[in-house]
Amino acid sequence: MNHFSLISTRALLLGSLLALLGVAGCSQEAEAPVERLRPVKFVVVHAGAAALRDRVFTGTAKAGQESRISFNVTGTVRQLPVAVGDTLQPGQLIAALDPATYDVEVQRAQASLAQADAERRSAESEYQRVRQLYANNNASQNDLDAALSRTESAKANRNAMAQSLQLARLNRGYTRLAADSECSVASLNIELNENVSAGTQVAVVNCGDRWEVEIAVPESLIAAFLPEMAGSVRFDAIPDQTFTASVTEVGIAGGGSTFPVTLTLNEGHSAFRSGLAVEVTFAFAGSTTSESVFFLPPVAVGQDEQGAFVYVLEASDEPGISVTRRRSVVVGALIEAGLEITDGLTDGNRVVTAGVTAARDGLQVRAE
Repeated sequence: MNHFSLISTRALLLGSLLALLGVAGCSQEAEAPVERLRPVKFVVVHAGAAALRDRVFTGTAKAGQESRISFNVTGTVRQLPVAVGDTLQPGQLIAALDPATYDVEVQRAQASLAQADAERRSAESEYQRVRQLYANNNASQNDLDAALSRTESAKANRNAMAQSLQLARLNRGYTRLAADSECSVASLNIELNENVSAGTQVAVVNCGDRWEVEIAVPESLIAAFLPEMAGSVRFDAIPDQTFTASVTEVGIAGGGSTFPVTLTLNEGHSAFRSGLAVEVTFAFAGSTTSESVFFLPPVAVGQDEQGAFVYVLEASDEPGISVTRRRSVVVGALIEAGLEITDGLTDGNRVVTAGVTAARDGLQVRAE
């Protein structure tokens, strides 16, 4: 084979190889799959009329008349005839201390009073005698003044002894604790033969048929609470019933960042107990600007370093294809109607409700 034949053969092989590569490239290009559009779900937003925001506060129930009773004197508990849950009638004994010491004090005060009475009578008799002597010029003015002074001193001493006897009798009476009205025993804090000091809590009694609920309200909402405001109350211990209540007291002194609010229940129930956990729901008037307030599912709203945002669908030139556009929004309260959007949307916007995290501005999608 000569030199020219070798060159021709190599050129033919190279051309064939290039032709094969070109055909393969065209075939791969023709077989490239068409990119499928991501389907997205959306909701069309419409501004509503005034909405009601349901806000729930936790608290505890208590009797409308709840008394923490204690002895006014110190002593040893000798009688404790009641138990937790007992119903008390007016005058019924709750607890009693050993009265022996106070009986002795009463007897001592009675003896002191009797002695003071005798001294007063003697002083008055002496004064009358000196007064007659003075009238007959048989006693001096100094004698008369001295007799009068002893009489007045004896009277003052007698009055002091009478008050001591009264105090001793009061202390003896303080050894017994009795119910003032029909009540129930909520708790007992003492035991028989226990030595208790004056002022130590003996028991808690609930009186009357009125029940209250106390809740803690954040300082940002306390101004919205007014007397007679209605609330809906649910007890964890009575899950199948809802009760109504009205605000009766709004605290003006807070503890930390909350203020106490008291409600009176409009109904009673045999299962009511002091200390039961409750949830109180209030319906607050929401925004009344129907042209700018919208409600979205919380999943439709994203959040990053630039703030809250949603994706709004815009129509494209191709039928069936939409384009996502990021829209910054201002978020309000989360209520039963959804997450409140106070700025950033207009009536009729189509907002993406699924796949927000995977969306991006300008992405072509298929709206479903």
